[in-house]
Amino acid sequence: MKVKIFDIDVKNQHYVWRHYLKPWLTKGKIWCLRANKIFVKNVEKVLKKEYFYEAKILNTDEEKFIEVVIDRMHPSNHELLYDIYKQYQNAANGNTYEKNNYFEKYHSIYEQIAIPLLDKLYNLDIDFWQDDQLRAGFSYFISLQYIRTKNIKDKMIMDWLNFYSLEEMPGVIRIDVIQMVLSLIVSELIANYIHSYTRPVILQNKTDVHFITGDQPVYNLKAIDGEKIEEFIAYYPIAPRLAIIFSDDDVRTIRSEHDVHAYNDFIFNISDEFVLSKRINELTKYRSIIENTT
Repeated sequence: MKVKIFDIDVKNQHYVWRHYLKPWLTKGKIWCLRANKIFVKNVEKVLKKEYFYEAKILNTDEEKFIEVVIDRMHPSNHELLYDIYKQYQNAANGNTYEKNNYFEKYHSIYEQIAIPLLDKLYNLDIDFWQDDQLRAGFSYFISLQYIRTKNIKDKMIMDWLNFYSLEEMPGVIRIDVIQMVLSLIVSELIANYIHSYTRPVILQNKTDVHFITGDQPVYNLKAIDGEKIEEFIAYYPIAPRLAIIFSDDDVRTIRSEHDVHAYNDFIFNISDEFVLSKRINELTKYRSIIENTT
């Protein structure tokens, strides 16, 4: 999707969508765990970095790297992936405003698509999945939430280097520069998988323990660090008492606190810097874990 951008410069760009965090807020504030410190903070003040979505100019070696990545994909994906690559190049080689804001606006488009669909999910309604256009839009939204954080971008790049022998390519490849464009390419592949092979399964939490979230709110339950991905089941908590997994099952009711703790442990383990909660209760356990391991 091409982006029409307007001349509003967004300097502080959130890498976790503020609207997504609303169910965890109390009067605009959210409980945070960072390192071994628990504190409550206005959601406007956390999970943001200056020009986080900046499109940086690629050098010749980096352009070759990206083209090799795309060419190793299935030929049916080439046109779409080269279109994303072209959008990136246009933004990176545009004026300062375009470099800094194009992909901030890009994410905003899909966030707007997701708002009414999340409202349906809050009401346990997944009928929209039968509409192919809505299904495609929400699949891409989920994939963007998966790849938008620094943590996952770093992991993806190392996976490419490890599994495709791209470290043998000559020249200078700057990881911090290629993060954005490579993550956009991977997001298209993730979206296609979610759209084609899964459906949203709602997890209803009927226990006294809340679901938590963090600065990596979507991740593959089957991912194992350092190993090639063989199975993909995305987990996405959407409220203290609701979460989604993208699988091929039906709505599930969770009545065991053990199960909620298992999902929360997963979020804690994949988070980069912040773990987030509606209440302090769910965070004290993880502060203790950090204190006992440092």
